[in-house]
Amino acid sequence: MKKTELSAFIKKAIGEMMATNPETILETDSFHSLGLDSYSCIVVLDKIEAHYKLELNPVLFWDYPTVGAFTDYLFDHYCNVD
Repeated sequence: MKKTELSAFIKKAIGEMMATNPETILETDSFHSLGLDSYSCIVVLDKIEAHYKLELNPVLFWDYPTVGAFTDYLFDHYCNVD
């Protein structure tokens, strides 16, 4: 999987949750600036977990508060495995 595919999926999940066009979401956008609260972060996380068959800690949204940082973390720890 490519990091761009992961990023696009995360943006799509956020876009669906927040009723916004995922193409307007930038890597530098923070989840807070996009309007996500604790509940909406959990919904987005559930979509990511289900799609990629992962089990993730919701604290990751606060440890990696931007779309880009979160994508980098997930890719480096779960998807970039040789």
